[in-house]
Amino acid sequence: MPINIFHPDQILRIEKQTMVEQNISAEVLMERAGQVFTDWFIQKYQNKEIHIFCGQGNNGGDGLVIGRFLSLYFYKVNIWIVPWESNTSPEFIVNLNKLNTRQGIQIFQNFEFDSISKIPAEAIIIDAILGTGTNRSVVGVMAQIIDKINALPNLKVSVDIPSGLSASEITEGAAIKADWTLSFEFPKLAFLFPENQDYVKNWEVESIGLSKNAELLETPAFRVTDQKDLSKIYHPRTRFSYKHQNGHALIVAGSSNMCGAGILAATACLRSGAGLVRLATLESCKASLFAQQAEIMFCPTELIFQDQRKHYQAICMGPGLDEEVVEYFLNHPIPDIPLLIDAEGIRFLAQNPRFFAKLPSQCVFTPHLGELSLLLGLKDDSYSMLQAAIDWCKETGKHMVLKGAYTACIAPNGEVWFNHTGNPGLATAGSGDVLSGIITGLLAQSYSMMDAMRLGVWLHGKAADLALELQSHESLCASDVSAYLGRSYKVLLEV
Repeated sequence: MPINIFHPDQILRIEKQTMVEQNISAEVLMERAGQVFTDWFIQKYQNKEIHIFCGQGNNGGDGLVIGRFLSLYFYKVNIWIVPWESNTSPEFIVNLNKLNTRQGIQIFQNFEFDSISKIPAEAIIIDAILGTGTNRSVVGVMAQIIDKINALPNLKVSVDIPSGLSASEITEGAAIKADWTLSFEFPKLAFLFPENQDYVKNWEVESIGLSKNAELLETPAFRVTDQKDLSKIYHPRTRFSYKHQNGHALIVAGSSNMCGAGILAATACLRSGAGLVRLATLESCKASLFAQQAEIMFCPTELIFQDQRKHYQAICMGPGLDEEVVEYFLNHPIPDIPLLIDAEGIRFLAQNPRFFAKLPSQCVFTPHLGELSLLLGLKDDSYSMLQAAIDWCKETGKHMVLKGAYTACIAPNGEVWFNHTGNPGLATAGSGDVLSGIITGLLAQSYSMMDAMRLGVWLHGKAADLALELQSHESLCASDVSAYLGRSYKVLLEV
């Protein structure tokens, strides 16, 4: 089952339906969430002093349950009850009454804000002040407390979501800067925005047993690609397959100053499994190509549109190209086969939209945020840019791979899949060229557009992760990603 991302109101409906189906109370569900967090926490941190900041809603109730359970494992538990402006939840009151100070739990109520600064630096702070129900900026007394906590050097762990962070939009007010967040059942969309990187440094998801039937009643706003799902769409080669059955791809890429862009894209295309790969580039790049990857066929750029074009199953156009080559390509009839447009191809089309009418029906754009801004004529926060990209795909009927830390694969029907493989080492020259080559190679092998996008992005990120066995984030090069694609495929099937 895919990893779904729901809006807070959808999660609330799933929780309520779960309680009906499983005949349990909100108190029992809270107990279950507290146990899940505790089990996860004690695997990471042992024999520590703990300070739990609890609001007086359901997130705070989770914090009280966690404090009670941690005390049973002989943690030194301190609970700080945060001043509350809203109605206190019944489950919070029930769990507050369950606390037993004889178990070593110390409770702070009506505390002076300056006393927060006296928490020992080696203690761990657990944040259970506000949950996913936060729908406005945190200001006033609550913001002062959050700022005090953030000023401390202590390790901070948030329950479900960092307090003050909007689950689905960009946060403007105060929010906890969590080192770790354990999210219940589903990741939150906010975890995936670069604007929130200071609030969500690391996160994991654990199930609290919510109903799968209830989950199926809701249409997820977004999804995260899961390895098990991808292993099901993988096309294994047969013993009797031959190169022409595995697809013939054309890579139109590279220029006198960027021969490497074409070579990187073509090599990745080959490594992704395409049976035949032809690189259309300048004659001056020919020697470099054959020196680095002899299996790739060469085609002079000016001969792209000779008879060979009818034999291709997929085309990639854009990495490292000069503008005049992009215009030359778009001024000729383009076969109605999958076309991937990257880099200079995107920039040219953004400035010359009249060429959109010439694009084939199956077309995927692969911009980073800067290129997306050019394409849309818009520069805004990540959430707004994502929504604008979705609208653009719906309006144009095109697919998009929006590159970033959590790359988004967007379909013309508005469906969005995020990817979670990869690391900061991919922020390097040529990384996007490699990704374009991988996706093009999969398209040549007859994967559907969305399957090729999702699988290609996952393989690309996983190869970068595997390359860290020998490399660091700083030393990782785009060519390392291609070199580890074989390992990436093997890991894909280890489920």
